Amino acid sequence: MLTIALLIVTVTVAAAYNEEWMPHAIVLAILSMVSGTTWGLLTILLFRWMGG
Repeated sequence: MLTIALLIVTVTVAAAYNEEWMPHAIVLAILSMVSGTTWGLLTILLFRWMGG
């Protein structure tokens, strides 16, 4: 997860200096939100499964 976050931050910072990279930064931001939500839901399901 940290690798994905660092990749997104790097592209976002680069997009601030180079407008051609802006679409990539937007796509990666959406990917980050989706993956974060997915991991959160999986964690909740895991805790519910373990709790009985």
